[in-house]
Amino acid sequence: MQTKLAFFHRPAIKFIRRAQLVIATLIYCVLLLLPSRSLQETVSLNDALLHGVGNFLLFCSLWLAFDAKPSRLFWLAFTIAFSGFMELMQGLGSRSPSWSDLGANAAGAFVALLVCTALDYYFSHLSNKKCA
Repeated sequence: MQTKLAFFHRPAIKFIRRAQLVIATLIYCVLLLLPSRSLQETVSLNDALLHGVGNFLLFCSLWLAFDAKPSRLFWLAFTIAFSGFMELMQGLGSRSPSWSDLGANAAGAFVALLVCTALDYYFSHLSNKKCA
């Protein structure tokens, strides 16, 4: 049974999906480890918003790269743990770790979980309609 979304699982597309994860993770790490003054000169948004959006994008990148396997809850836990680790790494540089940043990280990842779950539901129903 061929679905309209079968192109998503082609080897070349799978490679692109995984490559975007590597690029997204590198950008995420660089932005988190930049000195806070350099970052504030580059981006004039609220720090908590940046943390939330960063983790939203990181979770979505993981979901896209691995088809939400093994599970979305696994990727939620992984995203929060990874962002916690990166938050601690900030303490080695000129920035300091913050509980509020970790909360914003978790909130961004949780919103991404909700959005990706909704998209997964939508696309699975779209696929089922096209096949029927």
